[in-house]
Amino acid sequence: MTTVASGQTLSVTSGQTSTGVIVDSGGTLDVFAGGKVSSTVDSGFVNVSGGKAVSTIVVSGGVEEVVAGIDSLTTISSGGFAFVSSGGTAIGTKIEGFQRVEGKATGAKVSSGGDQTLQFTGTAIGTTVYSASQQEVFSGARAVSTTLSGGAQSVHDGSSGGLFEGIGNAIVIAAQFRSGALIGVGSGFVFNSAVGNGVTEQVLSAGTATGSVSSGGTLIVKSGGLAAGATVFKGGAAFVRSGGTISAMVVSGVDVTRAAASRMARRSARAASRRCFPADLPVPKRSTAAARRPSFPPALRSW
Repeated sequence: MTTVASGQTLSVTSGQTSTGVIVDSGGTLDVFAGGKVSSTVDSGFVNVSGGKAVSTIVVSGGVEEVVAGIDSLTTISSGGFAFVSSGGTAIGTKIEGFQRVEGKATGAKVSSGGDQTLQFTGTAIGTTVYSASQQEVFSGARAVSTTLSGGAQSVHDGSSGGLFEGIGNAIVIAAQFRSGALIGVGSGFVFNSAVGNGVTEQVLSAGTATGSVSSGGTLIVKSGGLAAGATVFKGGAAFVRSGGTISAMVVSGVDVTRAAASRMARRSARAASRRCFPADLPVPKRSTAAARRPSFPPALRSW
């Protein structure tokens, strides 16, 4: 068993494998392309830069950074920190501490007060968030098919907003979507959370929306999508595109616009206006020539 003490650095390069390495506080373990480490206990710093790390335990005070390569089945304990950069991938991470994702994370489980934060181009697929834990999605990042099992999800603001995309059997209950967020309801997914001010929900083909739309929120049902039993409150907006379907929608002080019908109504109104005179215009008069009586020569007037 190898120990990397404070001030020391161990490098694992192409073709090398290290198992059971202990990285003390202040120590550094580098895993380069072609190298592999497993069952590492990290109290210092582990840098995965093109290699592969399996079953790492990041304890309190420890830091792991996946610059490139693959990190799988890592456990981030309370007080531990892991960073997945744009070229890195994390698979099956158990998060009780903090994980920041700018690359890709799949199948993470967030529990015991853990936090998974997605930023910039970060993508998380199939994350499960348990009680007293959370997933945060910031501008430009994506959360796909997150399951909230007593935990919380917050999609934050930004110029482009964070993106939550639900597909299949993902479950979302009491999530928070901040102004600028975009929600994509994909195939097989039923979305039942509220859409608030500045938030846009798009129901895609084979997706279903059942939640409410508050003032400032927007619901767009695209071709093949379904909004069933949704409530649109005053100040909210709902648009049903060609091929979209609404069922039992409750509308309170706002119109639900079906684009094709709206266009036809506008055309009909224009056609009707061309056939009718407005009420305040005078009726056209006969010309002076038409109104003048015929004039006969004097000799014929008494005839």
